[in-house]
Amino acid sequence: MKCLVAVKSIPQQSPIAKIGQDKWVIDPFSEVAIERALQLQEAGLLSEVVAISVGEQEAALRSALALGVNRAVRIAAAGDDGHNVARLLADYIQQQPFELLLLGKQSADTDNHQLPQRLAALLGWPQFSGVDQLLIDQGHIIASGLTLGGRGQYVAAAPVVVSADLRLAAPRFASLPTLMKARRAPIEVLEVATAASSLTCLQQQATVIQRQGTQLTELSQLAALLQQGGRS
Repeated sequence: MKCLVAVKSIPQQSPIAKIGQDKWVIDPFSEVAIERALQLQEAGLLSEVVAISVGEQEAALRSALALGVNRAVRIAAAGDDGHNVARLLADYIQQQPFELLLLGKQSADTDNHQLPQRLAALLGWPQFSGVDQLLIDQGHIIASGLTLGGRGQYVAAAPVVVSADLRLAAPRFASLPTLMKARRAPIEVLEVATAASSLTCLQQQATVIQRQGTQLTELSQLAALLQQGGRS
């Protein structure tokens, strides 16, 4: 069984993300998806793990290669329109023999939580959303995850779209040699003829966070403040 992991490059979030910065990193949800795919491959349940990304940034793919995926593919198109990204990924997947599509349930930058559902609809595949347990048994994908009513248990024959919760796996660390090797590793780049995005970014503005608080030096001040109902 072959697995395709969709990954995303996001602006570095720590300590504070800055608009227009050129520091890009792999999304943490993508790291979790890669880790579980690699674990399944190491257990002999997957024959190949391929990472794919849409956009101009390659940080996520370089990280995926350093972690151990077999190869990486980048679709050279705008990556800021969820529907456009889903359409491009679906077009690629329909021409490939993948039986498991694994990706994060959302991304840490836009937090849209849309891509897995859109992909499943375009492909006509079953979809398991936000799973924290994932197994493969005799061609069937078995998963479970938290729902509003408790836990959901899912079983379906491949192919299946699975979106990963952060609890699915603890990402491994790439070693320095694999990081250096990943910098020089080839990435297959696919040019697409019709990749126009329906979204246009007109302006970006950082959110101003105003923290309110009172610094107290005496315990009596705290007692008085609590008596006032916490109003300073």
